[in-house]
Amino acid sequence: MRDELGVMSASNVVRSPTGEVVRFPEGGLDNLAAAVASRIDYAFAFRWAPQWVGREQPHVWSEADDWYARCTPCLAESGPVPSEQDARAWHDAHTAASHGR
Repeated sequence: MRDELGVMSASNVVRSPTGEVVRFPEGGLDNLAAAVASRIDYAFAFRWAPQWVGREQPHVWSEADDWYARCTPCLAESGPVPSEQDARAWHDAHTAASHGR
């Protein structure tokens, strides 16, 4: 996308999906691209909520090459583990030790 914007930015001309030619003022396309790129992180910003997961189920996720689990009732979290199965095993052990289940 950045390469395409660079080519279009050099001419300040973009062709719309309907075939119309749209001309941007000098630097306009760069400003538009910067505005879009600077806000894209908000598309992925959210706060996890316990009600997203059933009461007896762990919240399990991966980041990079590590896996994690979160206990829904008490919000305790595992440390990084190498696999999803290890994260679920942590949850099972935690639930048995901390919640008697």
